Amino acid sequence: MSTTEINLWLDSHRMEALEKAMQAEGSSVEKYLQDFLKQMYMVMVPREERQRIDGMIAAERRAEAKAAEAQRKFCVYSITQDGQRTFLSVEGRTDLLQAALLLNRCLKEDGDLRSFRKQLTACTEIKEHQFYQAGMEYLERPGCVTGVYGLDVDKGIFSSTDFADGLLEFSVKDLSTAAGKAFRKSICPLHERQTKFYDSLAHKELHGRELCPMTFGEQKLDIFKLTFENEVIADKDLVNFYVPLTFSSQKVFGLPCADGTAINVYANYDVAQRQTSKALDVVVSRGDAEGR
Repeated sequence: MSTTEINLWLDSHRMEALEKAMQAEGSSVEKYLQDFLKQMYMVMVPREERQRIDGMIAAERRAEAKAAEAQRKFCVYSITQDGQRTFLSVEGRTDLLQAALLLNRCLKEDGDLRSFRKQLTACTEIKEHQFYQAGMEYLERPGCVTGVYGLDVDKGIFSSTDFADGLLEFSVKDLSTAAGKAFRKSICPLHERQTKFYDSLAHKELHGRELCPMTFGEQKLDIFKLTFENEVIADKDLVNFYVPLTFSSQKVFGLPCADGTAINVYANYDVAQRQTSKALDVVVSRGDAEGR
């Protein structure tokens, strides 16, 4: 929003006396003149013109806010601690190496992951749906969202969503050690640090554990590809339908249907409310482990 500056002059002795008098009244020369200018505007400018100008100012503010949002860079975190999940938005760019360095710093300074949030500057708490929305934007329209991460303090596991590989999970210890190796030299080009970091993480990705609830696909589920088969199961007021995988689980859920992995999808209908549930139930079985 543009503004116009007005310059006024007054003898310095008179100005000093005027300021003291205004301070005694709990005001100031600047505030008094600002209020007077607003009152003069209301008296001198016709109502229709004021309404037109107010609309123009509001449009300019919306355009400025939209431009600022388009330039904004941020990442999101899901932090699980004592069985409770917290979702955070952190301003600025953060890649996996930077996130691992924060883990390394947290362990060195406090020896405990419980204080990890203190390492995140310019962070604000967000709702769960905002976290998942940011995850979808990261995969569908990369730009504003620079990273989607999950930290399970209780299990010592850190996860990251990757464009090519989907969900990646590592132990916090492995990530912290890799970050330490990357920053062992005080002077080193960034690309060399990244090479050392990712080389240290080679073959360290976790497999065969319960899936982290933070999974995303790269495309929306086409409602016309939903079909039902097998028997219908009734559980009190809920009617449960089995949904066969006629679509790509990798693209929709971010879950690859690899060897030894079974993915079952169910839709529920609430008879009492006469409406379907807002989300599908996705049950993933890997060997002896099962996650929902």
